Amino acid sequence: MVPTSMSENPIIKEVREARHRISEECGHDVKRLLKRYQEMAQKRRASGKYRLVGDDSRRVAIPLSHIEETVLKEQPKKDA
Repeated sequence: MVPTSMSENPIIKEVREARHRISEECGHDVKRLLKRYQEMAQKRRASGKYRLVGDDSRRVAIPLSHIEETVLKEQPKKDA
């Protein structure tokens, strides 16, 4: 049976389940998720088996402070 949409595609489903599992393991915390993905990327880069997208002179680095500011602006304020 050929999937008729991405939601029926077993590979897409597997990727989404993995992303959700990793998010749960990090408590759905953006900072922890970012750190986890950076650590995973560093391990793969160091292994020499992978070349990650953006691993060249055109790579743009985004400061973590910018990401934090953006995320904090988008989150609703909690009542104290």
